[in-house]
Amino acid sequence: MSVPTAGGEAPDRRKRVRATDTSEDPGESEQPQKRGAFESTGDLHAFERCDSNSSNFRHVPEAQTSDVIAGFLQAGSSDFLRSGLINTLSLKISKLQRDVTKLETALADKDAELLGKDKRIVDLQQELCGQQEDRSQLRTHLQTCQSLAARLRQALISTLRALEDRKRKDLKAKLSRDGFRLGRASISVLQDQYEEGNEVVDVKTQLTQTTRDREALEKHKKQTKPKDEDLSVLQLKIALLQKEETELRAKLDKMEVEKAIYLEESRRMSEEDAAAYGRSSREAWPILQSRYLLLSLLGKGGYSEVYRGYDLEECREIAVKFHRLNPSWPEDLKQSYIKHALRENAIHRALDHPRVVKHFDTLELESCFCTVLELCQGEDLHKLLQRHKTLPEKEAKLIAFQIFQGLKYLGEQQVIHYDLKPHNILLHKGEVKITDFGLSKLMGPTQTAIELTSQGAGTFWYLPPECFTVAPTITSKVDVWSAGVVFFEMLFGLKPFGHNMTQEKVFREQVVLNAQQVAFPPRPAVSAECKEFLRKCLEPEQSQRWDVAEALQAPYLLSKLK
Repeated sequence: MSVPTAGGEAPDRRKRVRATDTSEDPGESEQPQKRGAFESTGDLHAFERCDSNSSNFRHVPEAQTSDVIAGFLQAGSSDFLRSGLINTLSLKISKLQRDVTKLETALADKDAELLGKDKRIVDLQQELCGQQEDRSQLRTHLQTCQSLAARLRQALISTLRALEDRKRKDLKAKLSRDGFRLGRASISVLQDQYEEGNEVVDVKTQLTQTTRDREALEKHKKQTKPKDEDLSVLQLKIALLQKEETELRAKLDKMEVEKAIYLEESRRMSEEDAAAYGRSSREAWPILQSRYLLLSLLGKGGYSEVYRGYDLEECREIAVKFHRLNPSWPEDLKQSYIKHALRENAIHRALDHPRVVKHFDTLELESCFCTVLELCQGEDLHKLLQRHKTLPEKEAKLIAFQIFQGLKYLGEQQVIHYDLKPHNILLHKGEVKITDFGLSKLMGPTQTAIELTSQGAGTFWYLPPECFTVAPTITSKVDVWSAGVVFFEMLFGLKPFGHNMTQEKVFREQVVLNAQQVAFPPRPAVSAECKEFLRKCLEPEQSQRWDVAEALQAPYLLSKLK
């Protein structure tokens, strides 16, 4: 039995080595053997290093691996080592096969995922094509709608202008007919001239003659003592003449109202022809900022013009108030006007209440700016009183109640209107709306009074006595006085102080400043509670006058409202 040497070689091998040593130089023959063993051992170590890390082994080139294995086998490796190498390679191959299987599975999954994504891409492309077709159709439909909307818009503009032209022609024809009946007016900047019409002259002539006949019969009745039969005939004649005289006076009063309306409409038409955007102007009835179509002139003040218009976007009627500087004004007047106009716009824009005309928009134009406001369908209180002179107490009280509701809201916003009068109280489908904040005062958050720095402004018949004193301090009670004057005028058809006087005379003679307790006409009759309410509102002493809250809580104003 042979025992392996410490070097690991069998005895037979040593014998073969000795047999070969006889033919070769020992020194030379041992070198290749040692070198071959060294190279084989080095290659084996390299192989083992590669085997120690499978990931590194994968990176060894295939030719190098074959060389290592071949070198190892040629070096005379033992069966034990070859068996270990085979086992190692088998394990490695198995692991590689498992890795390959996993990679193939992962690759198959990725292929399936890519296939699904390819299908999704195809679906999305088809969906995109469909959406592009829908978008193209929608674009075409949108263009059609835009074209139709443009045509409808133009048709609406043409229709509105045509209707307004027709109304204007009809009104001029009516004014021409009324001119023969009521009288002809010659409107000018300096003075209006009026020539009475045929019907007015006839009625006045009949009234004069009837009055003369009645007075003659009454005189005859006093001077003579007719018999009973003659007396009854005379009394009947006098009664019939009195009735005819009453009817003629009523007819004349009605014609006077018609004449006032006729004169006002004639003036408005004359002002419209000369207005900045009127029929005779270069840019007649323009569309402002491609939205607001001007249609007619509603009125003209000293510093502004108000037009009726139409909002083409919101499809609603509007009022457009223009604030325009006069180039001939001195510089201080221009600055004062700009200050008041901007303040009016700022105050009105911040208000939002059913009793206040709504402020929709502000436009800046080339030489002015304008405000877009709610258009009230009814007339203002001034025109209503022109037609009826007086209103029943119940109706007047309902209007007064809504006025005080609006004043309550203004007080909550720290605003004093300061120019409350029938012209600035609009009627809209049974509602009262306050407008025109050109002279309004804005108090601070904690202020209850403010010093008046613009004496001489406002409408004197409607201002309280404190506004005519030196360096006055005013409160919201200014508006209570104004509302009381308006209420009085609705009931009696006249102003409580300075009626039939000019503003200049009212100021010069200090009519309001010297006002005492209000005096009530005998007709028409009103309730004692109504008179007491008016006394509280028209109290000359500011400290004794009611404020808005007290007026609104008055039993008289609330009676039959709850």
